Amino acid sequence: SSTAAILFNVVLLAMGTAVSVMIGQTLGTGDINRAKAYVWKLMFFNVCICLAVSGVLVALSPIIPRIYKTTEEVRRLATHFMITNAVYMVFNAISNSTYFTIRSGGKTLITFLFDSVYTWAFCIPFTYVITHFTEFDIFVI
Repeated sequence: SSTAAILFNVVLLAMGTAVSVMIGQTLGTGDINRAKAYVWKLMFFNVCICLAVSGVLVALSPIIPRIYKTTEEVRRLATHFMITNAVYMVFNAISNSTYFTIRSGGKTLITFLFDSVYTWAFCIPFTYVITHFTEFDIFVI
């Protein structure tokens, strides 16, 4: 499921790079107002594209696992995970655009905090706790 989701998320990642280049270039000219306008337009465009791509992923999620020779339970899990990825794709589009905007502005400390500190201080301990100290089903996690 992650391989299929990554193929669909290529659009999301490419848009992040586009945001970084366009906003960085505009900020380089010193035109902050135009950069702000570009950010909102690019973010809206990114969300619209991700809505379309996630719709395609949802539509194909029951079909893609059929490519693999596996059990029906594994296919059901893969379908569920692909749908979950599709639902979060829009939220990822917003956070990705925001992240690359901050990065293009030269805020290296903030991007370091987002990249490393947040992952190690929050995501990894949280994941450890919910996987080792709860009885949550994999769908809930």
